[in-house]
Amino acid sequence: MPFDDDPGWKHALRTGWPMLLPVMVPIAGRYLLRRRLRRTDRPRPAVLELLRATYASFVAGLGLAGVVVLLAVSPGARGGQDQFALGLGLGIAVVGAALLASSGRIERPLDCSLLAGSYRARFFLRVALSEVTATFGFAGSFVTGRWWVYFLAAGVTAIGFVRLAPTRAHLVADQVALDGAGCDASLLAALLVRPGG
Repeated sequence: MPFDDDPGWKHALRTGWPMLLPVMVPIAGRYLLRRRLRRTDRPRPAVLELLRATYASFVAGLGLAGVVVLLAVSPGARGGQDQFALGLGLGIAVVGAALLASSGRIERPLDCSLLAGSYRARFFLRVALSEVTATFGFAGSFVTGRWWVYFLAAGVTAIGFVRLAPTRAHLVADQVALDGAGCDASLLAALLVRPGG
């Protein structure tokens, strides 16, 4: 299947926007998302559309956490904690970068017989390895009283997010790797299947 058939991000966000509801409206959003997905009069989004909408929700969550940090962490100085904050922030960033660098050893290659499932599993593994840094940075900002601890960690997370984004270029690179491994299946075709359809 040629990659010209990729519906793109605009279509994914238009059809998969309910995936953003739990991020924007935590309790009611989950209820509304479940209710929308149960409706049978609308076609369910394809796997790729859901992954792109999910990706957008993680990026939005990263930004919203930054807003929380800026609003909640007092800008006033806490004497004597600058060395601790610097050490903690750099430590979180270095450990996060090491996690991202070692993720290739943890990940399994895409399985030709289960392309959509193995792609989805790798996607969420990469999300987890990226998000952990921002999570510790978020906590570190409150422990140290320094907002920049979160943003340092979020920068490392953003690097991981760039790597895991289900973009056309990344899909093409994955297809080239699959072709090189002797797999004649189309990754895009597998990801455009609609769950339950």
